[in-house]
Amino acid sequence: MSVRCFVALGDSFSAGTEEGVEPFPDRVASLLPGSSFLNLARDGALSTDVVADQLEPALAAEPDLVSVICGANDVVATTRPVIDEFTASFERILVALGDRRVVTATYPAVAELLPLRPRTRERMTAGLEAVNAEILRLSERHGAVCLELAGDSGSADPENFADDGFHPSAAGHRRAAVAFCAVLRDRLGIELQPTAATAAET
Repeated sequence: MSVRCFVALGDSFSAGTEEGVEPFPDRVASLLPGSSFLNLARDGALSTDVVADQLEPALAAEPDLVSVICGANDVVATTRPVIDEFTASFERILVALGDRRVVTATYPAVAELLPLRPRTRERMTAGLEAVNAEILRLSERHGAVCLELAGDSGSADPENFADDGFHPSAAGHRRAAVAFCAVLRDRLGIELQPTAATAAET
């Protein structure tokens, strides 16, 4: 099965933050032969921003594959995360995307790597766990494929994070690309270039 158009939605995990580091959706797109690609993700985007700013142009591109990774900023950008607001926005995104092939992901426990005060770490950890639970629940409800990065063996490896301890490093994006390609191949039956595994890891 091939892909005609791939669109990436979300926050810095998909947009990338470091100059010269190729975001993982861009790496994946290079391995989808004959497909067009649009990365609409933006650093700092909340789930409400994805709905307001990214969803309409995504639908206009008429993609048949979409990645949607958001929710972390709904937790870290406020001292009182409102999980119900994230849930409503995330479900609105999935409903709007309809029967397209959609891949999303949970977030690793980044709070454990950050120099935070105990109460802040506890708040962030609880918030990300709640967001991850909603991502899993809504993905199952709406038929999206969820790449579970929470609890992944590399999630606690500082090498996979930038100097700020929060955003992915070049190694982190490479690792995410490999995992994403495996999901496309094994769970969605999507054709990748024969050298996909090698190219994703370089």
